[in-house]
Amino acid sequence: MSGRLEVSYQRAGAFAWMAGLLRDLGVDPAEVSRGLGIDLDALTPDSRLNFADCLILLERAAALTGCAHFGLLLGARYPWHAHGLIHDLACHAPTLRQGLLDFVTWQLGYCSGAVVYLLPMDGDVAFGYGIYGGNAPGSRQLYQVCVAIGCAIVRALSDGEVAPIEIHFADDTPADVAPYRQALKAAPRFNQLQTCLVLPGAAIDRPRPSADPAARVRLLEQAGSAFGSGSGATSRKLRHLLRPQLLGEDASMSRAAAALGLTPRTLRRRLVAEGLTFEAVRDDVRFAVARELLEMTRLPVGEISAALAFASHAAFDQAFRRWSGTSPSAWRRAPGLRAA
Repeated sequence: MSGRLEVSYQRAGAFAWMAGLLRDLGVDPAEVSRGLGIDLDALTPDSRLNFADCLILLERAAALTGCAHFGLLLGARYPWHAHGLIHDLACHAPTLRQGLLDFVTWQLGYCSGAVVYLLPMDGDVAFGYGIYGGNAPGSRQLYQVCVAIGCAIVRALSDGEVAPIEIHFADDTPADVAPYRQALKAAPRFNQLQTCLVLPGAAIDRPRPSADPAARVRLLEQAGSAFGSGSGATSRKLRHLLRPQLLGEDASMSRAAAALGLTPRTLRRRLVAEGLTFEAVRDDVRFAVARELLEMTRLPVGEISAALAFASHAAFDQAFRRWSGTSPSAWRRAPGLRAA
C-alpha cells in the first residue's frame, strides 16, 4: 500500500499530563521517552508530536507501569478546556450535536493520524475515533485515552445531562474490565466494529442556553484562519471523511466529493496533483480498518467483510490478498506477517 498516506502529526493534548501520571505510578518519565527526543516535562497541550511516537509512549507507559488501563487514567486526567480553540468553539455551539460536530470538523487541525467522527446509529449517534494506519503497539492505549476524553466532552457540553447509552471498543475483552467501569461510569462492550460512544439521538439536540452566537461567529473565523488547508489538503480531508464512512455510509467517490463540496472530476484532479487516486486512498483506509479489526478483535472475518461493504467474503479475501500478500485469516493467525 502507498506510504504517501501515512501521516503523523499529533497535538500533544493529554500527553502534557503524562509525566505527572507516570510519577504518580512510580515510573521515571525519562524511561518512557528514552530515544525519542521528547522531554515529557516540557510538553504543553499545544506541543506537536509525531503520531507514531505517541503510540510508542503509550505502549511503554503501560508496560513500565504494569497498568493495562494507563490510557484511561491519562484521558481522565486531561481537562477538556485544554483543547483550546476547539473547546471554546464547541462551548458556544447551540446544541450538543453541533458542539460535537465542531470537534469533528476542526480536529484535523490537531491530528493527521486519526479521525473523530459523528455517525447515525439506529436512531442514536456514534461519537467515535479511528486511527488511519491500522493497529500498532499503543493503539489500544490511545483508544482508551480518547474514549475517556470523549466522555468528559459529552458531560461538559451537556452540563452533565447526557451520558452514553453504550461505550464500544474495537478491541478484545481485557482480563480486568473493572477499571473501565470505574473510569467511564458505564459498562463497556468489546469486540465491536468501532470504538465510540453511543449517544441518545434526541437528547443531543436540546438547546444549550449558555451558547453565545456572537462569540461563536468570531471563533469560527479564528478556526478558519488557524486550520488552513496546507499541502496535501485534499487527500487528508478525504481520509478524514472515509475512515468513518467505510463503517457507516456509502464510501463512493460521488458521495465523498459531495461531502467535500467538490465535483467528482475536481476531486480526482486534485488527488492526481498529489500523486494519488481516489481508489488508492480508499484502499489504504480500508486496509487499515481491516487490519485493526482483525488484530484487535475476535470478530468473524465474514462480519468484518460485511462491515467494510464488500459484496462477499470472497471479494474481501481477494482484496486483502492484493493489499497484504496473504488472506485475512492467515494475517490474524500469524503476527509475523504484519511486519513483512
